[in-house]
Amino acid sequence: MPSNGPRPRLPPTADRPRLIDLQDVPGGQRYAPHPLLTVIADDPSEDVSWPVSDVLWSYADHYFSGDQRRDIGYSALTRGAYQAAARLLSHPDTTVDPHAYGQIAMLFYEHAEWASSRDWWQQAIATGHPEVAPRAMVELGVLEKMDGDLGQARHWYQQAIATGHPDQAPRAMFQLGVLEQTEGDPGQARHWYQQAIATGHPEVAPTAMVNLGILEQADGDPGQARHWYQQAIATGHPTEAPRAMFDLGFLESEDGDLGQARHWYQQAIATGHPDVTSRAQHELRALDRHERDRQQGEHFGRYGYLAYADPTLMKRDDQSPETSGPTAAHASEPDTDTSADGNAD
Repeated sequence: MPSNGPRPRLPPTADRPRLIDLQDVPGGQRYAPHPLLTVIADDPSEDVSWPVSDVLWSYADHYFSGDQRRDIGYSALTRGAYQAAARLLSHPDTTVDPHAYGQIAMLFYEHAEWASSRDWWQQAIATGHPEVAPRAMVELGVLEKMDGDLGQARHWYQQAIATGHPDQAPRAMFQLGVLEQTEGDPGQARHWYQQAIATGHPEVAPTAMVNLGILEQADGDPGQARHWYQQAIATGHPTEAPRAMFDLGFLESEDGDLGQARHWYQQAIATGHPDVTSRAQHELRALDRHERDRQQGEHFGRYGYLAYADPTLMKRDDQSPETSGPTAAHASEPDTDTSADGNAD
């Protein structure tokens, strides 16, 4: 019969070490972890690991210095302990990797701690690092816009543009276009979208083309809107080309060319883009309903009460040469060559 008493403590062995033990230190003894325990605790992928207490980060901040404290700060940053990392990496007694400033700033931003995020983005900019500083300028512009300071947002976007960075300058141009469009200045928005497009950036330019198409459509210039949608489609961008197809379908629908609208919705669906496909399918169903309602209206307008007396009249109308192909005129592939529309733009 098993005993209910305490199990006897087994002595430590090489295979079963004591994970916490007393060690002799100058002035007495202290409890210290076995190195294996430290390894397990320091590996977040281990099922038995645990988060490091903020007390330990504070201890390291107080009792370590220089590169040792900095490296512990990097460990805190790797674990997502961004507040501890900020404390550990804020000392002037060592050199911090500029990328760490941006990582801390982004973590503060993601937790909506705007003031701290702003401070760390500014520190990243102050490093003058050719990669980190331009990105920090753009991100700081985004933060200032989110925080409602459009003047500062414009300032940092323009600073990023001035660096000429091949990725961040186009991003800043695009963000300025979005800002000005949101603020109701289509002229300035158009300018910055065109500047972004002119860079030829493979991600930013197609997005700017679609946004410029939307702007021109809202501004009452469907010809320019078509041009920019077609330019975006021609890039083959996996997200922006389907988006432009959908927007072009919507433009044609609004302009009364339901055949072309149907064509572009079908093109958008064929891309398989999950969001655009569902929206285009919805619009296609709406077009079909509209077409049925139109034909039914014409049918009852032509035959009056006879339509109720003989429902087969509508079926015969559908098969007559006069009504058999209102969309057939648009069944062929449209000319998608945009070179005549001004590729130089």
